[in-house]
Amino acid sequence: MEQTAPAAEATAANAKDFQDLSIIPQIFKSDETNVLIWNGFKPDGQKIQYWNPGQKIDWQKHLSGALNQGANLAYKNSKGELVCKVGVIDIDAQGKGTNKRSLDVHEACTIALKASTKLIPFGSPRKNWHMYYFFKNETPVKEANKIMSSIAAEITKQKITVDKVLPTANGSQCGINFPTFLKHQIPYDPRGNKYTADGFLNRLRFNNYPIAATVIGLKEGTGSRYQALCMAAAELNTKDKYSEERIIQINNTFDPPIKTTDAYWNRITKDKDFEKYKIEKDESIAEWIKQFVSLKEYQLPDDPEEPELEVFEHTGTEVIEPRKWVIAGWLMEKCLTILAGQPGIGKTIILHMLAYCLVTGAGFFGKAIYRPGNVLLIAAEETLNEINIRLAAIHKFLGGEYGKYKIYKRGLEQDLKLVKFNASHAEKTKQYKQLEKLIRKLDIKHIILDPLINFQSGNYDENSNQHMEEYIKNTLIPLTFINAGTLIAGHHTNKLSMIRIDEDSKDIEIDPQSALTAPRGASSLVGAARFVIAMQPMLKKIWNKFKEHVKDGSNFIHYTGIIEAKSNYNLVEDDIAWLKKNTVEVAAIDPETKEPATEQTGVFSLSTLSAITKNKLKLKAAENELYVRNNMPLIKSMFDAAGEDKITLNSVVVRLLGQDARMAEPDMKESAIKSDIRRKLINGLGGNEKDFKGQYARTGIEYEDGYNYWYSVEKNGSLDAWFIERGKNFKK
Repeated sequence: MEQTAPAAEATAANAKDFQDLSIIPQIFKSDETNVLIWNGFKPDGQKIQYWNPGQKIDWQKHLSGALNQGANLAYKNSKGELVCKVGVIDIDAQGKGTNKRSLDVHEACTIALKASTKLIPFGSPRKNWHMYYFFKNETPVKEANKIMSSIAAEITKQKITVDKVLPTANGSQCGINFPTFLKHQIPYDPRGNKYTADGFLNRLRFNNYPIAATVIGLKEGTGSRYQALCMAAAELNTKDKYSEERIIQINNTFDPPIKTTDAYWNRITKDKDFEKYKIEKDESIAEWIKQFVSLKEYQLPDDPEEPELEVFEHTGTEVIEPRKWVIAGWLMEKCLTILAGQPGIGKTIILHMLAYCLVTGAGFFGKAIYRPGNVLLIAAEETLNEINIRLAAIHKFLGGEYGKYKIYKRGLEQDLKLVKFNASHAEKTKQYKQLEKLIRKLDIKHIILDPLINFQSGNYDENSNQHMEEYIKNTLIPLTFINAGTLIAGHHTNKLSMIRIDEDSKDIEIDPQSALTAPRGASSLVGAARFVIAMQPMLKKIWNKFKEHVKDGSNFIHYTGIIEAKSNYNLVEDDIAWLKKNTVEVAAIDPETKEPATEQTGVFSLSTLSAITKNKLKLKAAENELYVRNNMPLIKSMFDAAGEDKITLNSVVVRLLGQDARMAEPDMKESAIKSDIRRKLINGLGGNEKDFKGQYARTGIEYEDGYNYWYSVEKNGSLDAWFIERGKNFKK
């Protein structure tokens, strides 16, 4: 129940908002002679719950979460009549066994609205739902039960199982746990947005018609009935639900209503001026009002003041919630991840493998899946049959079984355009709205789009930051908010090499700048993505460094590197994971002859080459230090012969060159041997070594053994100006 609609940016109603409001006990008026206490759950899932006769609800403790309480909704009024002011329909998880699931936010809100315009869904302690109905006046329990039972029948018509209806017909003692307005136990509006405290109280004021309550969104005294009515008309019109009857219903919720003789009434009901306007989902109500009233010919009475900017004081006592990782460092809820690589490098294979791992929970190249879920895989450049081949091969290669979660797929046979770009703006397509519904219906947690470029149409400019922001921030990322899911998009790169070989050390290094700028198009794409994973083809010159360690007969064309180019929430690994492409054969059936056949496709595995490249740097540093240690007697003797505390690096290189066994090899160049000796001396006598976090650390015998030798470079930069220097406190 953590899911919220993309537009739900307002702070949810919580206990703090109601701490000083005496109105809450009046809203949830109940039997004050007997309080229901509940303290969580037993190991078997049963509630720890009991009645405490003679006690009233302590609302201060309840709203703070210190003591969870409830009551019987039926009570006796001053006349001794058994009445109530609140009704509740209890809806628990639907289905049985492994198919049992809780309704998501949007399902619950839609069900409530269809059943009764007065029904307000609250989350229950077990992440299910309590549908509250607030009576305007005290109502006899028998009558109240009839009303609630009829609403429950409407819910049942929607194929939803109702667990309990309160109050009972005779007012018998049957308790309900009241909401704490904390975490899951909060109210939602008809759109699926969390209510603020003001929004919830405002809803109760306009409870006869929830569209008015949702649309108006104004505090007492800051708006007008005219504005609310115009906005409600525009809202209804955009949903093809406008009628004069409904406008009259909304008008009757105002106290007092607008007179039908008012000139403004005719502007709405007769002239239909509202047809020129619409309320966008991603706009605030206040902003829409501002736009509307700026038109001079439609100046409205009681125009609202500019609302204050909402800020939150940091106290230092805030409860910090852990980030909701799906794959640590790569995928996180409500975030976009870009997988970027050159055409043909294997992005599609990796995205198919990711889809399989997200539904089965199988490790993804050594990384754990923390939040599996249903996956929607949309491969715009692959046929459904090709998707089937790849997934079958992955299943065979990785093992595991499909279980609770499912992969839903769509191929190039089913074209999908989510946004259309016009000369001045971008519009979400009808298919986008269909996708939103599909995500809710199928409970899609993870969406994979491959490649990114295929899901827009019109005058789209990939290099335009404005277009990219419209496409990514306003169109794609909001999809992740529907079910608190993830969005992973495949994207092409510029043909940049993201790795290099250091000319001095000959070590493999990642080029962070190239990795970050590799994704093609406007920079705002990388800016909008929280994570960017870049794919790097194996280079032949790098392969030549490590090929002797590979014994399976594979070639450099079989390897692809994975680089963490960007992560907003953790340090990127200054490392490259080498993946090896393997061939997998899967069974097939010829549709014409019905004869069995086979097909082959590729899948990736984490290569042993990764471990080799990771250890190579540290191995080389150790070799350099050992070389210097072995030759330390000669170096010390050169200091003694010179009678100084400084000797040239080059003089040491020349002495060691004469002792080097490689000089006897006819194909070895003297210059190459000199360069190798110089590098070993520099690094062995206190050089720099890059660790896997991207940090440089000092290494060498200067820091380990107290020799206090080091090298320095004079300003002229010539080789003869490199020195090995002995400190004043030189000692072995």
